[in-house]
Amino acid sequence: MSNSTPEPVYRNVTIERMGPVALVTFNRGGSLNAFNQETILELTDVARRFQDDVATQAVVLSGAPDAFSAGIDLRDSATWETLDSDVATRERFYRGVRLCQAWEDMPQVTIAAMEKLAVGAGCAIALACDWRVLARDAYLYVPEVKIGLNLQWGALPRLITLVGPARAKRIVLLCERMAAEHALDWGLVDELAEPGGAAATALALARTAASMPAATTRMVKQAINATANALHKTSAFADADQSALTRSYRDAVAARAAFAAAPEPFTLHPQLAADCAVVGDLPLCRVLLMNDSRYLWCVLVPRQADRRELHDLSAADGATLFAEIDQVSRAVQRLDTSHKINVGALGNKVPQLHVHVLGRHTNDAAWPGPVWGVGAAEPYEDSALAARLGDLRAALELPLTG
Repeated sequence: MSNSTPEPVYRNVTIERMGPVALVTFNRGGSLNAFNQETILELTDVARRFQDDVATQAVVLSGAPDAFSAGIDLRDSATWETLDSDVATRERFYRGVRLCQAWEDMPQVTIAAMEKLAVGAGCAIALACDWRVLARDAYLYVPEVKIGLNLQWGALPRLITLVGPARAKRIVLLCERMAAEHALDWGLVDELAEPGGAAATALALARTAASMPAATTRMVKQAINATANALHKTSAFADADQSALTRSYRDAVAARAAFAAAPEPFTLHPQLAADCAVVGDLPLCRVLLMNDSRYLWCVLVPRQADRRELHDLSAADGATLFAEIDQVSRAVQRLDTSHKINVGALGNKVPQLHVHVLGRHTNDAAWPGPVWGVGAAEPYEDSALAARLGDLRAALELPLTG
């Protein structure tokens, strides 16, 4: 892969070139950016193509804005489907190993830029990079043992090399979430960035690395890896086979069954969390109040993971959503004596499914057009916000606190 050859088109991966620096972004658009089999294969192909790229000297690997990666997608049927032969099954188990080895073997300096969370396999691919940048509000988490699996993808020896055996045991066996400052202190990451700025910080490092003499940089990286990683393959050559074994243990089967039966966690998109205050929860939706005192502006967010479009809801939940839109619309009309109620679901900037319900007046700044992009938001004073939240909770018959 070079600047002169056309880039392959991938479903989940994009490549942006900036002179001697490249930004590789993998983003499935849902499932907290967990790795499905397709994404694993695409990222492996990307790394292998960089092997022959003499123009690019540094590569940043970034995930989705709301999650670097939640690890392997245990709900991806392609991960568990029965294949025709034992050889094919073993090949599938080793895809993650080959992915991380391909990234470690790239001649360019590689930097993982991580936002929000890096879990399991998300940590594994980051460990295969030369450096790691983590947003200050993000965390690392290795939960494999909790669901009856060993840490594979060649990650265990890389982890031990970075933090030592005692800390590696604590990270892997106790399955504790590690905050950004903790990860920096233990040497798991090399630099922290402000939330939303991990890629920018990583790109700054990449540009510095790319400004060094290219051939010497590649030679020194290869020499360091040859020394530091000399025993990695020896100690982890069978980790995927071990995973195939451990997944058959009765405790492991029970743990994964419990995981599969549990509903996917709902997490409010960071932009909605930043822009709104929580009114409360209706049977389906979390009701938010936009912190803009110019309008009585509510936002309804179905409390289900990975919902982006109205048709992602079941028929029953779709009916519930429209009933709750009606309920909130009536409450807004009563409290605001609005001339018109605007209802809309856009999601062009915030992909999480959400519906706006706001009261409009003929003398408001945006009338008769839409409110988006008109003027600057005017946040509520603390007392006014508390009063408005109380009024909405009473009108919707929600608890008056929390």
